Amino acid sequence: MFIDTNIFVAALNEKNRDHKRGKLLLESAFNRVNLLYTSDYILDECFSVAWSRTKKESKTFRLSLIQRLDDTTQQSEKVRILKVDERDLATAKSFLRKNPRSFRHSQTGHR
Repeated sequence: MFIDTNIFVAALNEKNRDHKRGKLLLESAFNRVNLLYTSDYILDECFSVAWSRTKKESKTFRLSLIQRLDDTTQQSEKVRILKVDERDLATAKSFLRKNPRSFRHSQTGHR
């Protein structure tokens, strides 16, 4: 099971409007499968999103959130971080060129 940015951020930021739902989804994922996957790009995005969406919070809170993200993603025996390389990016770009509607639908959830 692949875990994306918003699940991690919502689950670990108790001030996030989707915190309860994100926490439930992440806990359920941890309990249902032996390994969860994410990527180094997602991890980078988690840190960026968490930091940028908590600008009004104290620096202590923000740093604590980044630490929880780090612990959950990099210190967990159940999370594997996939490395995105040049070939992966080329494959993704090629797919999107051939299937431009796929990207739009995945972003909006509409068909």
